[in-house]
Amino acid sequence: MAITRSAYLLVVLIWSTTPLAIQWSSKGLHPLMGVSLRMLAAVGVGYVLLKLAGLSIEWSRRAIKNYAAGAVGIVGGLVCVYLGARNVPSGLISVIFGLSPVLTGIFAIYILDEPPLTTMKWLAMFLSIMGLGIVFINDVAFDDSLFRGAGLILMGAVLFSLSSVLVKSYELKVHPMSQTMGTLIVALPFFLLLSLPFVADVRFDQVPFSTFGAILYLGIGGSLIGFISYFYILRRLSASTVALVTLMTPVLALILGIQLNNEHISVLACVGVFAIMLGLASFLWGDEAMSKLGIKLRS
Repeated sequence: MAITRSAYLLVVLIWSTTPLAIQWSSKGLHPLMGVSLRMLAAVGVGYVLLKLAGLSIEWSRRAIKNYAAGAVGIVGGLVCVYLGARNVPSGLISVIFGLSPVLTGIFAIYILDEPPLTTMKWLAMFLSIMGLGIVFINDVAFDDSLFRGAGLILMGAVLFSLSSVLVKSYELKVHPMSQTMGTLIVALPFFLLLSLPFVADVRFDQVPFSTFGAILYLGIGGSLIGFISYFYILRRLSASTVALVTLMTPVLALILGIQLNNEHISVLACVGVFAIMLGLASFLWGDEAMSKLGIKLRS
């Protein structure tokens, strides 16, 4: 149980600090160079750990489909987030990604043939979207770059959510580390191709040391330890307990952004964040709460 608790804490800490680390990892580098170096670090260290653990990567047709599905979220999601992070406060990146369970629920209806959304879930989704609109309603009017950045991050969340459902549809019963490494290896060539046009412009002697530190942290912590810990707790804890991570990390990310990155969040934005979190909580547990209260909404 102690290992499970430690893994859970790691997921919360890593997911909370990832948005800030993404911004720091692009200082002095083009964002696509930053994410490519992150993937190189993850694959290099991960491969060594895989061999030390005596594990192997399955390369059956089903496994490749699973890895490709995961790569949709890693490549598409991370490219959108890294490009959008230049214009969006790190805390709000985590808030936007907090919508992932809602987006995942929608994709699951059409891809996994799961039951249609209930009335409560539709209301919760509307509340979350309304909250997102409140967060940016003032800033968008004066800053088009913030609007574009938020749009890119939202697209990243959509691709990440679609990817998670596709991965589930190609269910693969292998060790979490083997699955993570297979997905990273499939994704790596795409990152390298995307970063090629920017290699000649890099002046590594002018890149801050903190940038390389953030890249290593994201590669080893975010892309390896974070994913492995997430798959671990997913198998050993209830879905509702794991879902709490998506409620905790946006709040912690906002606090870290304010304290460590001098970010400012307006009162109106805080109202929007609260609406998003309330919508997400309602989406996850609203039906159960209504049932306990004896209230039945039409489906």
